[in-house]
Amino acid sequence: MPVSLPAVPLPAVPPPDSGLPDAVLRRLGLRGVREVRPVMVGLTNRCWQVETDRDGRLFVKQFLGAEPDRLRDQHRTVLALRERGLAVAAPLVTPEGHTLTDAAGGLFALYPWVEGRHLPGWRMSRGQASALGRQLAVLHRELAQLLPPGSPGPAAPTDREAALRAIDAFLLRVTRRSDCDAFDRFVRAHLPGRRALLEAARPLRPSPAAAEGMGWTHGDFHMANVLWYGGRIAAVLDFDALTVRAYAQEVVRSLMLFFPSRDRRGLATAQAAAFVAGYLAVSPLSERQLAWAAELLWWERACDLRHLERHYGRGDRTRDHLFVMDGLLLSWWSGHPDQVAAVLAGDVSPAPIDAIPGGIPA
Repeated sequence: MPVSLPAVPLPAVPPPDSGLPDAVLRRLGLRGVREVRPVMVGLTNRCWQVETDRDGRLFVKQFLGAEPDRLRDQHRTVLALRERGLAVAAPLVTPEGHTLTDAAGGLFALYPWVEGRHLPGWRMSRGQASALGRQLAVLHRELAQLLPPGSPGPAAPTDREAALRAIDAFLLRVTRRSDCDAFDRFVRAHLPGRRALLEAARPLRPSPAAAEGMGWTHGDFHMANVLWYGGRIAAVLDFDALTVRAYAQEVVRSLMLFFPSRDRRGLATAQAAAFVAGYLAVSPLSERQLAWAAELLWWERACDLRHLERHYGRGDRTRDHLFVMDGLLLSWWSGHPDQVAAVLAGDVSPAPIDAIPGGIPA
């Protein structure tokens, strides 16, 4: 049974450093700069909107902790995807002839500004959710044609015993606190249920499905990396995590990131199923592949306590909201296996999806 969880307000993400050095603007070839604003989306890199007299509105991104050669390869791939007609945000070439600029001690790239908004899955119509699935399938197909076959990186070990020990340590820590806040109370309520789920679950075993359907994937396909305009996908953003993995893994991970319900305590199952159906209409995956990917992601989520280590070990609260959202969805997921199975089958029959309040036309 899913654990009963209290409502917890999600902590606000702190703004990025708003300073964009003049040296960076010059190296990027930007003249007549009227205004520079930090962009308040994302936790990994720093981004700014730049208004110029000559070129209008542009987007500048600083990459933190990235390898320059890998970024250049990614830029070439995204430029090739754009040339093949895909709606992607591709970097611009600077006056020096590069897409990656090393300036002021950092790595920067310049992009056109793409008008649009980020759309949560629960607000999508059936047509939009299906279009999103088709977009991901086409992206996988085009990447397979553009890039040579690659091998997936080493999988992070999923260690149930280590996770159980960590849960006990965090529970002890939070129960000893005399000044508990909302996040502490959520942790204290949630972790016993997660511990029970892990203890009761069958160990994850290697599956032949793991070796099937491998290829290049976006790597981080979620709401903040897709822009919508006029009810259609305007651009897919941020290919920094481009990597080789099972396609089914990206499909399952993406539906769990895009389609939490409005209250974050479950899945918007009708839209999520339409997303899977849209993907399968372009690129078939077997039931076994999707079931394996879902089981793998469940184990990864159940054993993942990185956000608690950030909070309690480093005093970093920027990922608190991710722990809350992952915890709420994991608890629902564990108690509703039949609904998850229907989603993975692309079963869109239950539902007048297009009539859901808040949806916008496809």
